[in-house]
Amino acid sequence: MTTLHHFTLSLTLTAPFLTQSSGAAAFGLDAAVARDHLGRPILPNTLVVGNLSHAWQSMHALGVAEAEDCLTWLGTGSGDDAGHFEPMRKSLHIDDLVGSDPSGDHTLQRIRVDREHSAVDKGALMIAEQPWAPGSELTFTGKVRFFGHADEAQRLTHALRAALHWAGQLGAERGVGFGAIKQTQFDKVAAPAANTAIQAPTAHGAQLPFALAFEHPFCLAERNLDNNLFASSEVIPGGALKGALADAWAHLLGKKAGSPIEAGFDSARPALSQHYTDILFRHAIPGTAKQAANVPPCSLVKIGDGQFRDIAALEEPGLINGQAPEFAVDWKGKDHAKVRHHFGWPNLERDLRVRTAIDIATGRAKKAQLFAYESIVPDGSVRWHGAILLDRVDKADQDRVMAELVSLLADLGHEIGPLGKTKAFARLEAVTSAIAEAQPRNDGLWIVTLQTPALLGDWRELDEAAGAEDMEALYRCYFSEASDGALELVRDYARQRLAGGKYLHNRFRKGKPYTPWLLTEAGSVFVLKANNGDSQACVESWLSKHLPTPDWLLAEASSAPAWRAIPYLPEGGYGQIAVNLPCHDGKPLAIDNE
Repeated sequence: MTTLHHFTLSLTLTAPFLTQSSGAAAFGLDAAVARDHLGRPILPNTLVVGNLSHAWQSMHALGVAEAEDCLTWLGTGSGDDAGHFEPMRKSLHIDDLVGSDPSGDHTLQRIRVDREHSAVDKGALMIAEQPWAPGSELTFTGKVRFFGHADEAQRLTHALRAALHWAGQLGAERGVGFGAIKQTQFDKVAAPAANTAIQAPTAHGAQLPFALAFEHPFCLAERNLDNNLFASSEVIPGGALKGALADAWAHLLGKKAGSPIEAGFDSARPALSQHYTDILFRHAIPGTAKQAANVPPCSLVKIGDGQFRDIAALEEPGLINGQAPEFAVDWKGKDHAKVRHHFGWPNLERDLRVRTAIDIATGRAKKAQLFAYESIVPDGSVRWHGAILLDRVDKADQDRVMAELVSLLADLGHEIGPLGKTKAFARLEAVTSAIAEAQPRNDGLWIVTLQTPALLGDWRELDEAAGAEDMEALYRCYFSEASDGALELVRDYARQRLAGGKYLHNRFRKGKPYTPWLLTEAGSVFVLKANNGDSQACVESWLSKHLPTPDWLLAEASSAPAWRAIPYLPEGGYGQIAVNLPCHDGKPLAIDNE
């Protein structure tokens, strides 16, 4: 039976040793030791995995047949270089290995010699941090997770030790003897015991709210600048959580990661298999231990030198206290910080790690292959709040689906992962109910604020000349159809962006004409009024099921599961809303002194 195996990996190295930090070094140093967000010296997990990959590739080239199977544990890339755009995810996950405390505060000097003159080369002095005395031993230890059968786990033990002995050394300056591996300790351990002080998520009817707690930085890249800087979103998409759970489930069954989950996928969990596509995973939004932050509405304005208020309920534009209001596009950095703090957003630190691909033949960095991850550093007081909702599942099956879902999470030790480019794992903790109630306003308006991006309306006829009137007509038509005429758009304050590119097109629309998706951004505000029908029931449905995907998009994806053709579905957390936030009362926000 396939299961999630837990190991500890300890590597004892002999100083001198240097794994260079990609951050700024102290004054006078040319190279500093790599450290994690807590300041501890580390062997980055990418360094360890890279050496395993190169060792197994070399063994395979020499005819060691077992090495090919080992390489499958590390997965493969996707995109142009790989020739395919479907992810081939790994089953072996290694955390950063954290080193023992440095024995001192020392440096090491090296100089390059001019080969022609056999003399010191001018300007070639390097001063490197070297906190361990030469000849001393230093140990780095970290967690390893592996999805596989018991016999595969046994093979992993031998294969990993063989690969590390093959590597012989780790880190920089290997050519002059740095980083010699003296001892490798790889031990299987029991699954982490449940922390009795932390309650696992529990079901509340058709919803399973949770909070995520991370131990290590994560990078859910939302921006790719010039193809070499991947900056993480602060929000964890529901689709990423749903996909990570699906892959972990597949691994437990001995199936290939990415296998479609459909009826018959797991004979022990038939209801969950049948309805997994319909389950809604909300985005995990950062906040305190008790509640998530809210996205500030686009209808917020700044007046004068520091007063903020919301104008969504104002019937027409005009001066406020004799002054022209400033929307967020005109605010300064400190203004955004104040507003974010008022709406519950924590200040999250970021960690930048620069990496490069290595040429296996030469052991040197490949040219033009430098890239960097800007990851979110977890804070012990910050939690990411999300929920798993079954409102889109047939009511008659909801109890069975929930019971099987809870058992699956228990089998995974109430952890979810790997997530993002750093392959981080997060612990799931219990929180209170995730769904707010729809409270109508005295004026009969429903003010809807997007908390996550959404696909709204039919944009096929829009072009670069489209303006505010075209977008208002698009939203007016969408909300009328989505509410079956129960609600009518009065006005909106919205932002949009196009989502696309070569990878997304080849992954979701291969063989079709290139067409990006038009996403309405989180924070967009729609002021609606009751028309005909039950507006209360409609809004409550949107709160639990999110805003629906336009029918024309679903029709395009009718020949396959919608998630194979549309990456921004409500089931993946898109279209989450907040209704009638307190700030919409039009009074000044009490944030001047925050």
